[in-house]
Amino acid sequence: MGAQCCGQRRPARMSEFNMRPTLTTIGGTHPDVKNFDAALEQLDINALAVLLRSKCPIAKIEDPLHPWALNPTTIGALAAVQLAIMANSEEAQFKIGEAGAIELLLEFLESEQEDRRHCGMVALHTLLFDNPENVSLAVDAGAIDILMNHIDVPLPEARMLIGNTLRHIFVTDPVYRKEFVMKGGITFFVNQVLFAVENPDIPNAQFDAVVNMLDLLQEDDGQAIPELVLQVPAIIKTQVRYMQTESDDELSKCVLELLEMID
Repeated sequence: MGAQCCGQRRPARMSEFNMRPTLTTIGGTHPDVKNFDAALEQLDINALAVLLRSKCPIAKIEDPLHPWALNPTTIGALAAVQLAIMANSEEAQFKIGEAGAIELLLEFLESEQEDRRHCGMVALHTLLFDNPENVSLAVDAGAIDILMNHIDVPLPEARMLIGNTLRHIFVTDPVYRKEFVMKGGITFFVNQVLFAVENPDIPNAQFDAVVNMLDLLQEDDGQAIPELVLQVPAIIKTQVRYMQTESDDELSKCVLELLEMID
């Protein structure tokens, strides 16, 4: 699974919370606060999944928990942060999915609260990575449609994360790839490549854009899918040549592979 130029490597820096919530940062006497304290202390996945529904406000967290996602402002969003942090193994991912968190996190993406959307995006990205069981749960809950509703979000890093999460989905099953393409996936990825060419200073932008496009256009064994390759506009061939690959051997290899595939 994944582009041949880079094997299973997927950059994780943009999707990690760099600071754990602690009991002392929350404050308040609401029952949900007390329940979160207990769930955090016991690392209780089921209890945290239940708390995803909570809209109970929390005290402002001053230090950023993530490079770009807004800090959580409610117990529910804070529970999403904690679950994302805990999803550091296949077993933990499975338990979180089994607890019903995937469906609730997809609801986060439809929230009017931006911090809730951000926390949901980051958590879903982590939970769907290389996890067919969670991907299946997400697709059954309408994940492809919901994620595609966010491909035009203004924040570039959020668009990158949406693209990576959709990639986690379609590499799992050819049926998911077909649905993604039917809903405009190739155009989205073309736009991501063009954006990355123009914004080389955004970390991982060029690598992610090229690898995601490769993963879309080829089977697991590296063989190109002709009917998809034919849908890639010629401008991609000219633009990817401008990518800054001198200091990144992996990116250089991926760019060459993409050029050979669409030539």
